[in-house]
Amino acid sequence: EDQVLVIPPHEPHAYGADLDDPWTIWWFHVRGTDLNELLAHAGVGTRRPVVTVANPQRLTSLIDEVAYRLERDDSESALIAAAGAAWHALALIAVDQTTAPTRPDPAAQAIEYLQARIGAKVTVKEVSDAVGLSPSRFTAVFRRATGYAMVEYHTRLRLARGAHLLAVTDLPISVIAHRVGYPDAFYFSRRFHAIYGQAPSEYRQAVR
Repeated sequence: EDQVLVIPPHEPHAYGADLDDPWTIWWFHVRGTDLNELLAHAGVGTRRPVVTVANPQRLTSLIDEVAYRLERDDSESALIAAAGAAWHALALIAVDQTTAPTRPDPAAQAIEYLQARIGAKVTVKEVSDAVGLSPSRFTAVFRRATGYAMVEYHTRLRLARGAHLLAVTDLPISVIAHRVGYPDAFYFSRRFHAIYGQAPSEYRQAVR
């Protein structure tokens, strides 16, 4: 938990999860002329591949951004955005190894946790456990920081991602609904209209 495995280029390796108690792995491959210098600055590599990070939710959010950009298309702008998110993630790992650890802001940590799980159902208990607070304390901290209850905030994040996909892709509304965690496209449309004042199809036409 809270650890990252950094494997240098061309280093043979194998990995797997326990069959009875599996875990989820977030990963990406990177390359570039500055990569070895960055890894050396972080003090990680073959002799010290496992490092602890201060804010794993922030890293998973960045990795999710890499995947989202590459799934969107292979245009130059999408590749630049993906590379920027990947570089940001590696820089955070490096910074965590060269500075004293500090406790991240629970609300910011929770927001990054929610952003990394746009298409999933998330409970207050799950997020409060992730940020190290009791559910009641977390609820108060999150509402004070954002002005919303966590469930409502997550709903708005999901619909905002849906609005973005409506604006920049030609994906069917049913596919977009599923990507942001709404298997029922009609329910997605009702929630979208409640926030944006338009049906998804009307919104897509208006922003274009």
